[in-house]
Amino acid sequence: MSTARPKALLRCAVVPLLIIVIVTAMNGCTIRRSTPSDQPSPAVTPMQATVIVRSYAAGWARVVSKRDQAALRQIQTGTALAVTTAYLKGQEALHEPLGEAPRLREAKVVVPRQERPAFPAHFLALLTWTSLEVYPYREVLEFEQPGRGAPWRVQTQARLVDNVPLPPVAIGADGFATLVDARDDKHLRFGAKALAELLSSYYDDDQQVATSRAAYDRVVAQGPFTSGMTKRRAAANRDYQLQNVRQYQPGAYRTAAYRLSDGGWLLMLTLTGSRQMFPKDRQVVPFIRQDGSRHNLGPFIPPGAYSAVDYETTAMLAVEVPPAESKGQLRVVAWEEQDTSATTSPP
Repeated sequence: MSTARPKALLRCAVVPLLIIVIVTAMNGCTIRRSTPSDQPSPAVTPMQATVIVRSYAAGWARVVSKRDQAALRQIQTGTALAVTTAYLKGQEALHEPLGEAPRLREAKVVVPRQERPAFPAHFLALLTWTSLEVYPYREVLEFEQPGRGAPWRVQTQARLVDNVPLPPVAIGADGFATLVDARDDKHLRFGAKALAELLSSYYDDDQQVATSRAAYDRVVAQGPFTSGMTKRRAAANRDYQLQNVRQYQPGAYRTAAYRLSDGGWLLMLTLTGSRQMFPKDRQVVPFIRQDGSRHNLGPFIPPGAYSAVDYETTAMLAVEVPPAESKGQLRVVAWEEQDTSATTSPP
């Protein structure tokens, strides 16, 4: 009895003590959660984003060098996946040799901090690629994560030209960028929907008239992806027998706009389009012909003679948008367009 009683007393003393410790710990956790200085963690940090981008680069090298469709589905989704898939199918139809795996020369990430990470979450990456086959080129990509724990994949991508650098994105002292919802015009001169509608009309070939062009030129800045592109296309239709008439519709515009250092915003969006090719004068050129190599009309058209060819296309753009209070012009800084399918009309 003398040995059992102290053990019983010890057990009686330990139980209340454990209860006190547990309650105290719970109260402490509650106090820490309610502390204003504690901020919800972002969906991804700049360091994590850099790791994601380098993993993407390794996957992209497999896609280019092996046309690995499984690897492609692991690193891209949405519009980017549809466009790249169409491109790879075209390369196979043309019996093009496999390309050299590109090397990632430089990677810069733009990661927004959100007070409460909303999904899908996004971040931008500016990549510089190089290989023995092509001159170094740069592209801007938007990565997307549909939900917490889901893989990050590229949703949209567009290539920059050398003389149009990506405008600098404003980065705060904490290393994160400012992100706003672009579905309205509270922050941007044009909301995402209005911007997509404006640019889809701007690039239509049936808008190439003096009055409409003058009105658009007040809103859209000159550049290789705007006035230069429309002038080249108009000149080709004027000087060559084969005509290309393009029409665009607003596609799956993005809802995330990134603050630029000059106060503007950078937004990526998609335009879906169609392009009809036909002879200008059928007395001179009665039909258009596709040879066995399929290089003339593209990989989706079998050899033969046709009166017209209709293409479905997708364009991805990165656009610099002035702030709401500004009268500045839009500037398209990156562009990528790909035919995704085609149909023919008999001669």
